Formats: sequence, structure tokens, C-alpha cells
Amino acid sequence: MNFKTVGVARLYDEVREWCHPEYPFLDRNYSPGANAPAIDFTPFVAEWLASGHLDAVFELLSFLTSKTDAGTIAHRGALHAWLPQWVELSEAARHELNEIHLLTVRASMAGGFPDAPRVGANLAATTIASRQLEDDASSKTERRASKSRKAEGARGPISTHS
Repeated sequence: MNFKTVGVARLYDEVREWCHPEYPFLDRNYSPGANAPAIDFTPFVAEWLASGHLDAVFELLSFLTSKTDAGTIAHRGALHAWLPQWVELSEAARHELNEIHLLTVRASMAGGFPDAPRVGANLAATTIASRQLEDDASSKTERRASKSRKAEGARGPISTHS
């Protein structure tokens, strides 16, 4: 089997035993038309997104969905859909949202899952909300620590000598 990217070739070497013999990355226990992935590829896609290997993500997605012009266009568009920089989120959150978007597009393209956009939107909202809670909690903890340091400084050092 020839692959275009090193990442996808290495991945196939790792998961080959679970894949359909004629359709790489698809589950051997299902009809290839079901486009059922052999394993959960989310960690690999997340790593490739974070490291900028969009070509590997696109190649993997091409094995997991039907080979149509619409599918190709949808995946290319999904790969390049990013939030504007003024949206204050960590890079990790941005990658999570991009991955949710990719998976939503894939589920929509695979068919049989009409709720994919709603589920994707809910996942994205939950991701943003939980990140915001983490950021708020971190900020509050830092403010408390800062106030505590200032209060200690105002009282002076604590002496253990009598």
C-alpha cells in the first residue's frame, strides 16, 4: 500500500491488523460502504492538527469517507476553517474545535447521521464552556494567591524568633 504522507503510512503500520484488507483504515467487520473506522483516530488527528500536518489529516479522511468531489471539497474546507485570532482561546482549544468540526463534516458526509451538525455544535459549545471555566478558575486562583502574597508583604515576614 502506498501512502502520500509518512504519518499515514506509520499509522497504517500500527493499525493494519484491525483494518479491512482492501480498504485501509476501515473496520474489517463492516461493509466498506459503512465507512466505519477501524479504531478511534481522534488522537492521531489531534496530533497532526497541532503539528500542522494537514496533509496527513486530509489523507486519512480520504480513506474514511466516500471519494466524491463534494467530500473532497468539504474536507479541504473543514481543514482550513479556523476561528479568528480575536477569539480568546488557547491553541489546544482551537485544535479541539477544529477537530470537532472535521469530525462533524465527516459524520455528515458519511450519511446516516442527520443530527451530526447539532451534535457537533453541542460538542463545540461544551468545549468552549469548559475551557472558559478552566480559565476562570485559574484566574481566580491566581488572584487569591496574589492577594495572599500582598497581605503577607504588608504584615512583613513571619519571625520564629522570640
